[in-house]
Amino acid sequence: MIKRVLIGVLALAVVVAGSFVGYGYWTRRGAPTFSRGGVFEAEPTPARQPQHGKTKVAAGKAKDRQRSSVSDPNWSETSVPTTGPVATNYGIVVSKAAIGAYSYEGTGFERVNFGGASACSWDIDEVSLSVRKDPAGRIFDWTYSDQHVERHVVSYRDDGMYTEFLGSAVTCVGVRKTSEDTYDPPALRLPFPVRAGDTWTERSSTEERDERIRGEILRRKRITVPAGTFEVYVVHIEGTLSGSQTGTFETTRWISADLGITVMEDVRTDVDAGSAKYIGEMHLELASLP
Repeated sequence: MIKRVLIGVLALAVVVAGSFVGYGYWTRRGAPTFSRGGVFEAEPTPARQPQHGKTKVAAGKAKDRQRSSVSDPNWSETSVPTTGPVATNYGIVVSKAAIGAYSYEGTGFERVNFGGASACSWDIDEVSLSVRKDPAGRIFDWTYSDQHVERHVVSYRDDGMYTEFLGSAVTCVGVRKTSEDTYDPPALRLPFPVRAGDTWTERSSTEERDERIRGEILRRKRITVPAGTFEVYVVHIEGTLSGSQTGTFETTRWISADLGITVMEDVRTDVDAGSAKYIGEMHLELASLP
């Protein structure tokens, strides 16, 4: 799981920054309906629902990010075993995420400008994730705020985890811009088997953009977040966009191979799409499981 661009927010969630095309109007009754996966899962249950911060017109400042992760000195951060039987406790294969609702504690900000006076910013507070089944793998519906939602459709193959579809909807001063991007072929977001020290590069494209990505599995370690203590792989991804969407994104994810989700994530995004400008910086920590 692990995928916006935001990016995302995920993993891989993978990742990449959201893009914005098309106009509409935001209503509380109408969650976005994407061509892949249907209506956005706007109110996942039974996880606690986030209480989002208020939108502020014009630019806003990022909050200082407070990391609660701690490294256990008794836990090896060197390379993982590469021989012997495949075992998820070594993270050789990332499990599919369990179906249900997850919540994250977040800090940071997002800022959008649709051109002219349509500029908004808001703080990241609590973030929710709804995971559903897809014929190819999993659908990850991320609610970053009342103003920003994303869908990532991820498939699992013998050689890795792939992003097949990315949808986003962003609202500012009553205007909602949405986008849908299908990767053809699907874009590799995490190669299998997962081994500390491995790197990969990927060039992929959608109807709106070309992406160049460089990823590295930095290490494995144990971290503590509000939801508990987890053994994770630290995965760093840097990407650039070209075409009708341009910009950069960078994300570091702490991924649990057993859970199949991102336990902690840092994301920075700076993307232009026509007259729209998106800038974001956030830090997320897993707060609850289904």
